[in-house]
Amino acid sequence: MLSNTIIPYHDGVYEGSITNGVPNGWGKLTYFHDVVYEGEWRNGQEHGKGTITWWNGCSFTGSFEEGKPISTCKHFLTHMYELGQRQQQLADMKHDLEELLELLELQKETTQQVQLTLEAKILKSLGGYATKEELIQDEEVLSAFYGTSEYGKFYLEDMEEENWDNLLDNNVDGH
Repeated sequence: MLSNTIIPYHDGVYEGSITNGVPNGWGKLTYFHDVVYEGEWRNGQEHGKGTITWWNGCSFTGSFEEGKPISTCKHFLTHMYELGQRQQQLADMKHDLEELLELLELQKETTQQVQLTLEAKILKSLGGYATKEELIQDEEVLSAFYGTSEYGKFYLEDMEEENWDNLLDNNVDGH
């Protein structure tokens, strides 16, 4: 039996007594979602006297059996414990989704820029337009390529002259 050992354990970090590689005896498990159990352990589960404190400051001090709190309010406490875990999982999922949406938005913007640049390059090469201004005046072509002449004008007016001049200097595939 080892004491004061620190190991990763069940989505958190455990510090305390270990037997056969699992918590056994007195120890503290700090979950990555800010839930902490400190107390007695048996065969890798909360078992005996202990305290669980949730991220919102609520806590339960009492007896645990096979990883679950027990008391006269056993069903309520078990439900609160499981609800707390589910709420944290949802919060983690929401955070992950927000990060993913940010990445997708960046990819969308990049894809739109590439598409608009390619369309301008095609218009410049096939239409024989020497300047952006000549193309901006051709509302029919802008509508055909950009959906509306207003959108085409907006994109082209925002394009730097240097970028317009370089449209035909590079190949579409970047070579």
